[in-house]
Amino acid sequence: AALAVSADSLTAISGEGNLSILDIDPIGTSSPGLIIQDAQASNGNVTVRSSGPVQVTRVIAASAGSVQLESGGALVLAGTTALSAASGSLGEVSLIAAGLITSGRFFTGSRRTEYRSGSALTVGGSFSDGTPFIASPSHSPIATDALVLSSAESVRVEAALQAGTAVTVRAGTSIDIRRLGTDEIGRAHV
Repeated sequence: AALAVSADSLTAISGEGNLSILDIDPIGTSSPGLIIQDAQASNGNVTVRSSGPVQVTRVIAASAGSVQLESGGALVLAGTTALSAASGSLGEVSLIAAGLITSGRFFTGSRRTEYRSGSALTVGGSFSDGTPFIASPSHSPIATDALVLSSAESVRVEAALQAGTAVTVRAGTSIDIRRLGTDEIGRAHV
């Protein structure tokens, strides 16, 4: 189901197929952006695009499905269960924001994971300068076949990756990778 809306808060559930939402804030809106309370496509993919900031409480896509979230401002994933598959795991996760991306954990897709931020992007939590970060699992490597990290400012990573992950890192100002993987770094594109 495809929806074009101008909403402050949204709950949308697709019984069959994909769920695609475009949130357009009119000029002069007092509270631009979108709070996604619940967006579900248990048998498909979920795509949400907003011209303003986006806060996500819960998005569920099909097993091996994809979640793509695009924000014209900050993108906030509230809690460690904000993104999930109806069963099993997600196949692709794409998080794109003109502003900062914040999350209680690093969400991944088994095939492809992409984080693109207009602000600094920090993955891993031992950086001591107070920069907001996205927590990565300390007990196991990030599991995805392809990882893309991109920022108009800086990208900083302290996280283990599963062996064989194809990595692309792009940054406008600086890249700081403290622990890229549990094997060799040979496949990283910096």
